[in-house]
Amino acid sequence: MDLPRAVLFAEIALLAFYALERGAKPRGLARGRAWPDRRRGTMTMNTGTYDEPRDPLRTISAEALLQELRSNVGVTILDVRERPRIRETGAIPNARTYPLTQLASRLAELRDLRATRIVVVSQRARRAYPAAHELEAAGFGEVFVLEGGMHRWLELGYPVEARHESAPPSIRP
Repeated sequence: MDLPRAVLFAEIALLAFYALERGAKPRGLARGRAWPDRRRGTMTMNTGTYDEPRDPLRTISAEALLQELRSNVGVTILDVRERPRIRETGAIPNARTYPLTQLASRLAELRDLRATRIVVVSQRARRAYPAAHELEAAGFGEVFVLEGGMHRWLELGYPVEARHESAPPSIRP
């Protein structure tokens, strides 16, 4: 590798380091999935960025979600974490579990929920954003993301139910 090219790569790496240090998130996911960039209102893909304006996703705090669950408002919780993580930390009571990797292929199972309020949950809300965008694109109306995800829910000491290998998570209500 010639010297100018090596200098260019070093400068790019340094710029990436400073961006991450300032709180920027890595862009793009494997398999061509889009990743929301909430600050700019764009979608970023592993092939580059396109600037179609997007409505920002609505979020809900853990405190507000717990209050809604206690008042029986009629909210559906959709947990998009993978099974090992759910077994490890538990899940919000009565949450439906659809791993993010399977969500697109299983949207038909959720069609009866199009008119209800859905709260998407992941461990720290990172996986919840792509899932919520996918639900909105499929015509689901009120889609929210739990701020801070299960990490925040557990941090506040809110109730969880243990999930075991015996029952497939998609069968749970």
